[in-house]
Amino acid sequence: MSKILIIDDDMSMHELYHETLSQSGHELVDAYNGKEGLGMIETEDPDLIILDMTMPEMNGRSTLIEIKKRKKNLPILVISGKSGMQQDPEIEMNTQVRNFIVKPPDVLELLTAVEKILSQPQKISFSWIGQTIFGCQITRMIGQGAYGSVYEAILGGKSVAVKIISGQNMDQENLERFKKEAKSLVQVKHHNVINLIDVGNQEENYFIIMEFFEGDPLEEHIYGKQHLTVPETVSIVKQIAQGMQVVHNEGIIHRDLKASNILYNKEHDWVKIIDFGIARNTNQEVSLTPQGCVLGTPYYMSPEQCWGEQVLTPQSDIYSLGILVYQMLMGDLPFVQETSIEIFRAHIHDALPWPANVSRHVPHFMKTLIDKMTRKNPEKRYASMQEIVDYLDYISQYIES
Repeated sequence: MSKILIIDDDMSMHELYHETLSQSGHELVDAYNGKEGLGMIETEDPDLIILDMTMPEMNGRSTLIEIKKRKKNLPILVISGKSGMQQDPEIEMNTQVRNFIVKPPDVLELLTAVEKILSQPQKISFSWIGQTIFGCQITRMIGQGAYGSVYEAILGGKSVAVKIISGQNMDQENLERFKKEAKSLVQVKHHNVINLIDVGNQEENYFIIMEFFEGDPLEEHIYGKQHLTVPETVSIVKQIAQGMQVVHNEGIIHRDLKASNILYNKEHDWVKIIDFGIARNTNQEVSLTPQGCVLGTPYYMSPEQCWGEQVLTPQSDIYSLGILVYQMLMGDLPFVQETSIEIFRAHIHDALPWPANVSRHVPHFMKTLIDKMTRKNPEKRYASMQEIVDYLDYISQYIES
């Protein structure tokens, strides 16, 4: 008998699930909001989660992110009243989401989806823990991403991070992107950019050895918290801008600046920019990205990136950083529409949704910064990341006084 955790604020849906799934021999556990459901993951140890995406307070998107942090291999069946929501990037890129059903579900469709998911073995990839790769003794997994798994390892008595991808599970384009990430990292040396140690391949497994940084993804400091303080935000943004200026000096556009690609050590007030997997070196003549192909995370993408423009400038990264600054101060992203297409349209056409009481959380000088960073026309944004650093240096005297 399998245990299924239902996370849905609709009482009638719980009744439907009990009528349908209990008769099939499954044990059901009920949660009526995201926070309640997260608390039951450890205590109930379910085999499957059925998750509603449109709950009040903590919505399905935020709940998905939290589930991924706690149990990376727990399968999820997403339910939503909007048919286009399966295109939400947090759903599309989440390997734990095994199926999507429009609400209210057809009984046969629901039963078929549940049985199919439960009959599949959990998607656990080969574990490198305990293995040695180029002198690195792998000790634990740090995380998984679209282009590989990252492990902590010991090299020469010190901790390092090792990113590994199996060439057997990767097409040629993604393999080239992985190699390009290594080449991008080789060129950049800055204390706010993750430092490359070595690259190579072993038996069709490609790896990047990097410094190990004791920090958490910045998104973990934002979700579940209303907002970061202004001094904290200024320090983080200044460090990101300083690192990105060095990146841009090497002709590299990151193209995926977002909260999960910034590691933050709160105790030491130190950040590191990571994941150059889709970075573009503007000094290279050949692009791996076809004209009109969109790469990046929609929530943070510049208007020109949303259009699929092949040649991007540093102003595209500046826009993405501006969206991140908004998120840090407001506690949520500005554009969270249901589909990627709707998010693209918002970036291209819509003004940032500043609430009437914005001054409570965002001082005028920070709002001015964000508004200029996120202008639709890239030529009207800051000319460089260094200009942002200079602006933050200027306003710091008012923050500290």
